[in-house]
Amino acid sequence: MQHSTLTRFIIIFFIILHIAQAYKLTVDLSFVSICRVYVTDCHGKTLRDAGWKDCDSGYKWHWDEAPETYCLHIYPKTNGNDNRWCQGYKDDCIIVNGDLVYWEMINCAGNKCDMN
Repeated sequence: MQHSTLTRFIIIFFIILHIAQAYKLTVDLSFVSICRVYVTDCHGKTLRDAGWKDCDSGYKWHWDEAPETYCLHIYPKTNGNDNRWCQGYKDDCIIVNGDLVYWEMINCAGNKCDMN
């Protein structure tokens, strides 16, 4: 019976460790617009809604409790149909730059936003 208790303890420990693991998403906003920023689980469920941001400010938005895999969604206030997304993994950094006609989301793995 002692083996069974130890096995249960190990399983519970790894479940708690997996749940407690969180990653950091950094979004460098250099996009000439007011835009809505939100994160989903890549299957449509919203995990974090940062709301409307002044994306022209060079502001860096951080989420310190990101899951292992997520999708960042951004769309400008002037064109709600131009919703774009980029899949992130663990401690990614996503750079958003451009203007209302041409803008892009660039995924820089490994949190390289903090180096710029």
